[in-house]
Amino acid sequence: MQTFVTAASTTQVPANRALQVQVAGRKIVLCELGGEYFALDAECPHRGGPLGACPPENGSLFCPMHGWEFDTRTGTCPTRPDRPPTTYPVRVVGGEIQVALGGTV
Repeated sequence: MQTFVTAASTTQVPANRALQVQVAGRKIVLCELGGEYFALDAECPHRGGPLGACPPENGSLFCPMHGWEFDTRTGTCPTRPDRPPTTYPVRVVGGEIQVALGGTV
């Protein structure tokens, strides 16, 4: 069974935006897309660029350092599928966005 930890409230993550939070010592980016919330590592697996620095575009986050693209829902990187960031299961309970830190969705 996964343990979920509160990362933010739904009011803290604007529609179609990204919010970087720290959860249990990990930097995580929370994104809201079409009423759903997604969570992935906040640092690009290439060189550690801040994935939450730019708003999502068409369901993807882009690293501002080198332009690597990551699907917000799955973490998939079209140019380097071998280098995805970790994604995390998310649930919303009573207006709180909760993340399971156990690993990939």
